[in-house]
Amino acid sequence: LMSRATSDIEAATQFYSGALFIGLDDIFYFMTVPFIMLSLCPELMLYALIPLPILPFFVNKMSNMIHKKSAESQAILSEVSAFAQENFSGVRVIKSFAQEQNQISGFAAMNQRSVSKNMELARLSAFFGPSLHLVICVSVFIVILAGGKMAIDGTITIGT
Repeated sequence: LMSRATSDIEAATQFYSGALFIGLDDIFYFMTVPFIMLSLCPELMLYALIPLPILPFFVNKMSNMIHKKSAESQAILSEVSAFAQENFSGVRVIKSFAQEQNQISGFAAMNQRSVSKNMELARLSAFFGPSLHLVICVSVFIVILAGGKMAIDGTITIGT
């Protein structure tokens, strides 16, 4: 119970300290930037928005996967904590039956599963950020191509 509470408190702290601020920042940009882009060059704005419709589907899919892996990681951490607590309280029984090596092996195996689950979560989280960045880079690439062609053709000026 304590390990889950600690883990949940850490997750909530990370959310409120970083994600909330970033979310408000994104809302501000979403409410202002499209109107500025629309006033400057509607056609170029549409080119910039081409890759963006896939973002909600991708983010939803990745969030569900990260949530699932995070829950699995927390469950294993809870098991490790419970196992350790049981061993600390029952150390006399374990010693009296000479089960130290069995308990050490079980604890090591449990910790290895915990490391494995946490590595899966870390890999998934590490994939998420660069994937979002790729979509944004594709959008910028399209704008550079289309905007460059429009500037060469004289449809827009370089400052637009």
